[in-house]
Amino acid sequence: MQSVYKALLAAALTVASFCASAESFDASTDPTTQEVLAHPFHKIWDGVRPGEHYYNYALHRNFPGLIEYGWAQKTPEQAAAFVDSLSEHELTELGALYVVAAYETGHTPRLARLMADRLDAHRLSKLARGFGADFFTADIKDAQKLYAFQAEAGGIVMATPWGMLGQFLYNTPQEIYQTFRAAPYSMNPTGALFESASPIGLGIWVGWTAGTDAGTVLAGLIQQNDPDLWDAIGGTVAQMVDNFVNVYNLDGIVKAGQVQQQMNGPFELNQTQMGDMSNFGGDYTAAQPQQTFVGSSCAHTPRSACGPYQQH
Repeated sequence: MQSVYKALLAAALTVASFCASAESFDASTDPTTQEVLAHPFHKIWDGVRPGEHYYNYALHRNFPGLIEYGWAQKTPEQAAAFVDSLSEHELTELGALYVVAAYETGHTPRLARLMADRLDAHRLSKLARGFGADFFTADIKDAQKLYAFQAEAGGIVMATPWGMLGQFLYNTPQEIYQTFRAAPYSMNPTGALFESASPIGLGIWVGWTAGTDAGTVLAGLIQQNDPDLWDAIGGTVAQMVDNFVNVYNLDGIVKAGQVQQQMNGPFELNQTQMGDMSNFGGDYTAAQPQQTFVGSSCAHTPRSACGPYQQH
């Protein structure tokens, strides 16, 4: 009977903690949010150093900050909807990739505070399945929220991902996908996979297995993260991505942009969504070929007929 009472109390406190988070949180005065937003990212591989022939290294250094940058721009309502949309695979992978990258790169973690300020106890408990309960405990400042969180997630321990240490070159496609998934303009798996195609295809990652092409790598991500999309386009996705890469290398960014635009349909994206990704954050120039193609096509076209990219 006592355990039932504790469960009911925790549930009631969870509801109260969500209402409190949504009503009291103000990103404009939150020091952690403002600290993160003071260091924006233009590309996911910002900060490439001399002698780094592949961009994996810069992406790995940036990865914790990129995830935090996406979270810093979410309202409590957007953060709640995002967590609700995560699969078990996504949240477990995100936790492992973030913790390892922060540890390896010496990054000062801010993600727990960003999440704790925006989310109720129940959703923090869901994230604890990927990050572990201890990841959040010190950053939950509201006593009611902390009690509810500990009642639901207190026994959850993160599966220590230390086997991933030093292996980040193998995880670059996953880091790319998770970056776009958590981007400021939150994307569903299909949108995040579309955005991932460009940096994967254009070689920001080292070819860690000889003969593995971009289309094959993206196909693996689709199978993991969006089985319905795989059922719809799995047989053609590798060819689409490899065609985009080949056209980019042979004919340049404008013609590659036309090919990229033709991929919108199979990935269930319309021009308005593509514009939103670019204008409101989450693109990190991944759709620059398409933007360039649309811009060149609209050079002598009335602005009203050119679509959302022209307003970026």
